[in-house]
Amino acid sequence: MAGRLAGKVAIVTGASRGIGRAIAERFAREGAAVVLVARTAERLDEVAAGIARDGGSAAVLAGDATTEAVNARMVELAERRFGRVTTLVANMGADLTATVADTTPADWNACLASDLSHLHLGARAALPSMIAAGGGAIVAIASTAALRGIPNHAAYCAAKAGLASLTRSIAVDYGRRGVRANCICPGAIETEMLAAWLRSFGDAEADVRARLLARSPLDRMGRADEIASVACFLASDEASYVTGVVIPVDGGTSAA
Repeated sequence: MAGRLAGKVAIVTGASRGIGRAIAERFAREGAAVVLVARTAERLDEVAAGIARDGGSAAVLAGDATTEAVNARMVELAERRFGRVTTLVANMGADLTATVADTTPADWNACLASDLSHLHLGARAALPSMIAAGGGAIVAIASTAALRGIPNHAAYCAAKAGLASLTRSIAVDYGRRGVRANCICPGAIETEMLAAWLRSFGDAEADVRARLLARSPLDRMGRADEIASVACFLASDEASYVTGVVIPVDGGTSAA
């Protein structure tokens, strides 16, 4: 397939739904061979089947990308099926609603594993392949929680801020070896995760949604494909001089 990512071999974690799925599908349409990683095999198979119907190439790995073993397997699968890895999209996350005092050590560690440590493991596994390929791009998906405090989200905010900072460190450490690393901070994006979070407010769901909309100069929620567009640019050669940046994609809420 011809496209902006023709010849690229991309691994996308959290690829079974939401932002991760949108990124994987966009990358495949732009010509990348894609390894889809998530816990749910059935959902991944559905995404892979859609990519194949559109003429793209995808392989599936069902597993927990917060583990070292799964990260090693996803790189091995990519190299065996498609060649050296050129792109890693680290897109994982789990919300945790709690203050510092209400966050147990176990919950803290689980949140950091889902929202931060997966980038360390993914980059550690993929970097040798990228360097052998002559370079590559890492795109981390964080949140605007990386940029500000959110009430009752202490561990989540800390993890996302750490994700942004770790991305910068990777950019500094590996730029001279041909690897770029950038971080996207989505705002309120219409996904299953956001819908579930809004439902948790019960009768106040409509009020919470209205407050989110009121904060956006664009007066709307974002779409997963809009995050995918930014990720596609960062993974492409069009962004060859872009590294170490943290980009809010939030309809202007961080500027208002």
